[in-house]
Amino acid sequence: MSQAVWIAVGIDWEARCQILAVDRMANHESRSAWMT
Repeated sequence: MSQAVWIAVGIDWEARCQILAVDRMANHESRSAWMT
C-alpha cells in the first residue's frame, strides 16, 4: 500500500516539476517579448 502511494507521489511530483518548468519558460518568453 505505502509503495503504491510513494509511486503516485513520485509521478505527481515529476508532473508538477514539468508543469512548473513549462510555466517558467512561458513566463520568461512573454517577458522577453514585452521587453523587445
